[in-house]
Amino acid sequence: MPLQPPPTDKHFATSDEAFQALQAHARNEGFAMVKKRPSCYEDGKPRRYDIACVRGNGAYKPKSAGLRKSTTKRTGCPFKMKIVQRKDSDDLWVPGILCGEHNHEPDLPIAFPEHRRGALTDAQKTIIRALLHHSNLSARGIIEVLKHQYPDVLLTEKDIWNLRRESILLGWPIVKDGTTSTTTSTGTTNTGSTST
Repeated sequence: MPLQPPPTDKHFATSDEAFQALQAHARNEGFAMVKKRPSCYEDGKPRRYDIACVRGNGAYKPKSAGLRKSTTKRTGCPFKMKIVQRKDSDDLWVPGILCGEHNHEPDLPIAFPEHRRGALTDAQKTIIRALLHHSNLSARGIIEVLKHQYPDVLLTEKDIWNLRRESILLGWPIVKDGTTSTTTSTGTTNTGSTST
């Protein structure tokens, strides 16, 4: 059965609300979307965003084409949508379909970073950073702790390492080998042991 595009009969107060609703539909269907370029600016704010399937761009490669596994999952998918803040709809954001067709099969939500890290709430990110800061837990251990409180969370060990790298770049203290270290512009500074 072809992947079904999101419904376009609902209006939204913000572009973020509109995109989140479209992404939730995509997750259920087996694909993911990315918000592309903003346009139609008014008073310095965009009134339109183009949206595409994350598997857009690149050339389409059927699964049967060759034995070597590709490092990219892009298939040149043509699916495209838009969300527009319409003056004739009380300035609400209205989705529209530009091309409703995909050229790939559905996949599980965990296959898409947009449904894994992109769906994390601020509270969940805070828990992860706290565990990175205060514990020697492995990436797998952090996922297990998070799943105990949020059973539906979708994360891989690679996601945890990416969040760890982001935290280091932001100057968050990270536990490594029993000591808390913070990366600064002059290098890594150890701030003490985590053991008691």
